[in-house]
Amino acid sequence: MLDTVTAEVVRNALSVAAQEAGVVVVKASHSTFIQESADASTAVLDARGRLITSSIATTLMHSASLRASLAALLIDIPLATIQHGDVFEQ
Repeated sequence: MLDTVTAEVVRNALSVAAQEAGVVVVKASHSTFIQESADASTAVLDARGRLITSSIATTLMHSASLRASLAALLIDIPLATIQHGDVFEQ
């Protein structure tokens, strides 16, 4: 069992990862709308599609669509075949 300090450090690290993912998505986007408005939803999900944390820009509706998208992706592409660095588009 994790102590509360370690749990908080891990929680904050995962939250920062979601925030940084949003920055990367915005910077890498070819969409003027996304770049100008910084409108991107990012989250950290576990292998079963459960939401761990999301960026502050992610709305509840976008969180639900991210979870549903991962579940649909895992139907087509088994988790065991996904490699580090793989990118999937809808």
